[in-house]
Amino acid sequence: MREIIVKALVELLSILALATKLVKEKKLKWFGKKLLGNKDIEDALRRLDRLTTEEARMDTTQSLAAVHSLTTLFGYMKVDIEGGKASTKDIKAALEKLDRELATSTGVVKKMSLDISELAGRQKFIDICNWLKPPNPSDNHISISRLQYDGTKEWLIQGNLYKTWKMASPSSYWIDGKSGSGKSVLCSAIIDDIKDFCGSLSGVSAMLAYFYCDFRDVQKQGLYGLVSSLLYQLSAQSESCYNILCSKYESESCRGQHKPTETMLIQYLKDMLALQIRTYLVIDAIDECPNSGLHSQRESVLKLFDKLIGSHYSNVHICITSRPEIDIMNTLAPLVSQHMTLHSECGQMDAISLYVQSVFNSDVKFQTWRRRDKELAITKLAEQANGM
Repeated sequence: MREIIVKALVELLSILALATKLVKEKKLKWFGKKLLGNKDIEDALRRLDRLTTEEARMDTTQSLAAVHSLTTLFGYMKVDIEGGKASTKDIKAALEKLDRELATSTGVVKKMSLDISELAGRQKFIDICNWLKPPNPSDNHISISRLQYDGTKEWLIQGNLYKTWKMASPSSYWIDGKSGSGKSVLCSAIIDDIKDFCGSLSGVSAMLAYFYCDFRDVQKQGLYGLVSSLLYQLSAQSESCYNILCSKYESESCRGQHKPTETMLIQYLKDMLALQIRTYLVIDAIDECPNSGLHSQRESVLKLFDKLIGSHYSNVHICITSRPEIDIMNTLAPLVSQHMTLHSECGQMDAISLYVQSVFNSDVKFQTWRRRDKELAITKLAEQANGM
């Protein structure tokens, strides 16, 4: 189908070029007679007719129907003029009809050209995805989001620290907490809130890219997986980011023949962040990147955040969650503009109390307990949870 369309366009352009030349050189009636008797144009029309017939066997489309209409119109004009039936008025009317047919055909061709370009763009994006092979964090997000409980995230989302990070520019936010403190669930709430926020902005471009480090998935434990995923997400949201990645794909990888290095990926990310588009990067559980070996994956990830936060990119907001491990604390504590420790937050304690209370109220085993006993149990459990 695509080959037929291209050939049809070539023939139409040939006809229009020859017709334009004759119109400029001769009078109208002579133009009509010469145009419809011109061997070059007749040959082009004949080829157009063959293309129309060939396409009809496949699936007749609006575009080639218009082309066929042009061919038929030329045929009628040729018979009338050579038979002496056509006056100048007839030729004018025929040419006006020709103009309308060409306008219809041009509109269809333009639409088809856009459709073909869109398909080519989609294929290029698929090729780039195959080149990067980024891990998909949406699986983590969906499963973790299911653990959110109503009323347990508002204290964070509505808190001053979070609001400052969200609106200040540039900004960085590190949330640390012990194992089981609900960092990932709160991170999923942050991601959902930023998604809604970016979607609510009118006339302002804003992007979100997120990642869940995961000790169960080797692709989600290191720098390559993290950065490739961020690049893919940003490119899907911004034409400028896509153009950066597309250019690198064409020039530095020979169209996917060479896998990009971690250094190359970091540079691509820097180029995107330098575009000054409001960008939110949310990364959960960097402590799940292994820290064994001389140059560990965690060390590489921490160096990345050292570079990104230290560069003070305008309009870039970075949020990181982790356990309070020594190497992470030593890197992030001096860097970030906002820092929260979950187990010392009153909001976290209130959220735990709310969750424990919901369990007591919904579980039939506790229905026979006295109200005073329930309240005492809820208070003690929340206090002894130690932020978890």
